[in-house]
Amino acid sequence: MSDALLAITLVWGFIFLYAIMASMDFGAGFWAMTYIKKEETNATKIANSYLSPTWEVTNTFVVGLVIAIYSLFPGAVFPIGVALIVPASLILVLLCIRSAFLVFSHSVDKYEKALTYISGVTGLIIPGLLISVLPITHLGFVEGMRGNEELNLSKLFTSPNEYAFVGFGIMSTLFYHLCSCPITQNKPMK
Repeated sequence: MSDALLAITLVWGFIFLYAIMASMDFGAGFWAMTYIKKEETNATKIANSYLSPTWEVTNTFVVGLVIAIYSLFPGAVFPIGVALIVPASLILVLLCIRSAFLVFSHSVDKYEKALTYISGVTGLIIPGLLISVLPITHLGFVEGMRGNEELNLSKLFTSPNEYAFVGFGIMSTLFYHLCSCPITQNKPMK
């Protein structure tokens, strides 16, 4: 196995592990928000108990991914940074807001309901932003070459393809969690 193949395998491994952990994290937040007003179920309590441990591990893979790309592919950092500046910035802002509520909701009880709504909403928006990387990198929104790359924001924000991918990311998250949630499968909870 060549060094480049080994390096890209490591990067994709980080992406794959992040996708698995993030789906648990975002799904738990969504189900906690969905069932917050249903007193007869313990869904919100169960979802919040899964939210905290996965949140801690998920962010580790994001850091590992950035370090792996920077260390293994230094020439690709600038073009990738240009292509991902909009979705990555929005994702980081949403993750910071979500993290702040996760940390403070365990210390102050009055923030528990706000945490549930923040984690539910960000659990839908972040996957939509993550998948928006595909049209940005493949549909010609990055113009220029060899160190002069620029993201054409007007073309990006007026493209129906971008919004279709964001909608697809949100809907696939809803569909995945609707099919995999034990609450929706009419099974008695223990």
